[in-house]
Amino acid sequence: MTILAYQILSIINPAYPDDRAHIIQGLLHFEFLYSDHHFNLPLVTGAVAMMALGGVLFVRATLPTAEAMRYAKMIVIIWAIVAVVAITVAVTIEESFSPFAQNQARYHPPITSAILATAMILLRGFSCLNNYG
Repeated sequence: MTILAYQILSIINPAYPDDRAHIIQGLLHFEFLYSDHHFNLPLVTGAVAMMALGGVLFVRATLPTAEAMRYAKMIVIIWAIVAVVAITVAVTIEESFSPFAQNQARYHPPITSAILATAMILLRGFSCLNNYG
C-alpha cells in the first residue's frame, strides 16, 4: 500500500509540475502504448506475460493438478512463441521502438500495482496457492 500511495503521489505531485498535464494526456490518449506510428513493444510483451502468468495461476487454482499442468504447459509454449515473435519484431520492425511511448509509460506504475495487488487479494483464498508461503 505504501508503494502504491507513493506512486500515486508522484503523479499528483510530480518532480516537474508541468509533467502533470503530459501524464494525464498520455494516459487518456494511450500514448504510453502507441505514439507517432510507433508502439511500445516492451509494454505489449509485459501485458501478454502478465496474462500468461494469470492464466497459469488461474488454471492451477481452479483445476485438478494433472489437468492444470497440461494447460500450464500449453500456456508456457504459447508464451515462448510470443517471446520469439516479439524478438523478431523488435529486430526487424522499426515501429516497435517508441522512445516517447516508453517515456510516457514510466508514469503508469500505479495501474500495474493496482492490478497486481487486486490479483493477490483475490487469489489469497485459494488453498493450492497457500502452500507456497
